[in-house]
Amino acid sequence: MTAPTTLQAGERILLQARSGRKTFLVELTPGRTLHTHDGVIKHDDVIGRPEGSAILSHMQMPFVAVRPTLVQKMMKVKRRTQIIYPKDAARIALELSIAPGARVIEMGGGSGALTLLMATLVRPDGRIYSYDRNAEFQEVAKENVSKAGLAAFVEFFVLEAGQPFGQSDVDAVVLDMPEPWLAIRPAHESLRLGGALGLIIPNAEQLKAAQGAAESAGFQDLTALEILERRMLVRQKEGVRPSERMIGFTGYLLFGRKY
Repeated sequence: MTAPTTLQAGERILLQARSGRKTFLVELTPGRTLHTHDGVIKHDDVIGRPEGSAILSHMQMPFVAVRPTLVQKMMKVKRRTQIIYPKDAARIALELSIAPGARVIEMGGGSGALTLLMATLVRPDGRIYSYDRNAEFQEVAKENVSKAGLAAFVEFFVLEAGQPFGQSDVDAVVLDMPEPWLAIRPAHESLRLGGALGLIIPNAEQLKAAQGAAESAGFQDLTALEILERRMLVRQKEGVRPSERMIGFTGYLLFGRKY
């Protein structure tokens, strides 16, 4: 779906200070203002402008107004829990073949960062069934999904770990929970033949226990891995070197298939 050429009231857009200080995710609302260290910006000065426009604050400091990327949407969700980072979420989506029309169960939706990615990918005919044992955390995920305009593609449920899911013949199941082995057999029961399982796991002992449970449940082609991400500093005079900071360990990933 092609976005309008101009930024519209009700849209969530990104205002990035040209000073490099910070970016702000805001919902454009007539009459509202954004207060920053670089000055005040009136929403009315942004509404109706082309994407990529330069916007001046009352201090004459320049900002650029753009629609956020998926990565930016994920990283800027309201949080009550640790989110799944884009580097892990992207691999999960690829391994589980999350695509238009897919039906996906997730257990442990947390703040909904992965939910946003998967809901975007399954449109227009797919569905995400998001389960969590904590109704309070789930309210945050609901808010994030609604603000992203994806509520039509996500159904939310409160469920204790180990209880059966309410769907069958789904294409994929994602588990992000403290004791994932409790939900592995229910996941197997809900998957269609050929469906895929993905888990994100915080430590090696839990990875071992989860893989053992997956083997016992009948999952095949089990693969465990971790993903590290490091940015590069590219300077025309000084040369190229790795950044001193990196997104290191954020969890182990475990994948399998139901045959």
